[in-house]
Amino acid sequence: MTNRSSLGDHSGLGQGSDVVKRSLPTIKLDSYDGSNPLETHLAKLENCAVYYGWSAKDRLCHLKASLTGQAGEVLWQLTSETTGRTP
Repeated sequence: MTNRSSLGDHSGLGQGSDVVKRSLPTIKLDSYDGSNPLETHLAKLENCAVYYGWSAKDRLCHLKASLTGQAGEVLWQLTSETTGRTP
């Protein structure tokens, strides 16, 4: 009987583990300043959300983080109800 350690198996997987983690290529949501169509930015946001399996809360967080310039100024007018924050 051969022991894994005697074979020099340093794969990092535990004994009996058949789990292989899939590494996804990185895609990034661009910033949005209002100079391009909003629909384009929202389509890219949706693409990222589906790819990474984001929840609605994750989508909102990434959308808010992507807004810059005049587009980002709308954040000043949002209530905690629309931002998902608790008061």
